[in-house]
Amino acid sequence: MRQPLVVAGSVIALALLVGFALYFTSANQSAAVTVACPVAQQVCEFSTPYGEARFELTPQPPSSKAPIAFELRLSAEQPQRVWIDLQGKEMYMGVNQTNLKFESGSWSAPGTLGVCTTGTMRWVLALILERGDEQQIYNFEFDAR
Repeated sequence: MRQPLVVAGSVIALALLVGFALYFTSANQSAAVTVACPVAQQVCEFSTPYGEARFELTPQPPSSKAPIAFELRLSAEQPQRVWIDLQGKEMYMGVNQTNLKFESGSWSAPGTLGVCTTGTMRWVLALILERGDEQQIYNFEFDAR
């Protein structure tokens, strides 16, 4: 009689734990904003809580055969952390995250794209700006060979 109660209690506790974890994870993040700008072909300008942003990938267009560079300039106050998460849109390409460093008025870092054997790959680049417990996420989509 005692064993079914222990199992039921454990299942309820696990469900509550997962629910709280999901709630607090999503509570600290804003919804992602898709920026309608062809980042693989031009500098993208958009508004953020940190002022106007200019974001650029080089070279243009990016390629999985060569290193790429990320650069972000903000017109007002700066976030505490800026990083990028690159994901294949239709195919999982592994973890590909890059922390940008703030130097000389801009955030920048080198990066790479995973090699895809199908030719052209559709990428989703999430640019994440953090201050305290808050995140602003800006998504860009682009193709690379």
